Amino acid sequence: MFQQFPSVAKHAAFLCSSAYRTLSFLTLPPNFYNIVMVNTFSLEGKALKLDSAADMDKHIAELKANNDVEEVILVGNTLGVDACEALAKVLETKKKLKVGRHIA
Repeated sequence: MFQQFPSVAKHAAFLCSSAYRTLSFLTLPPNFYNIVMVNTFSLEGKALKLDSAADMDKHIAELKANNDVEEVILVGNTLGVDACEALAKVLETKKKLKVGRHIA
């Protein structure tokens, strides 16, 4: 059928290759089945500027209540000394904490 309509064949081939390229982005990573859910607290990307302990306390109530947190992500925020000290006091109580990320 496509031999009679070469433009249709080209269009069909383009659609198939386009669909393949689109779907290739949706493939699962090789370690997909090895991924373990981690109990995470995150302020990532909120663009917060936390200078004081009071500023920090507004945002870490959830962290204070979660004794099982394993990962804390603070990427994309600006933290002052007093805010960091308040955070440190809370993190000292988290016995299951494994990972902390604060990379600008």
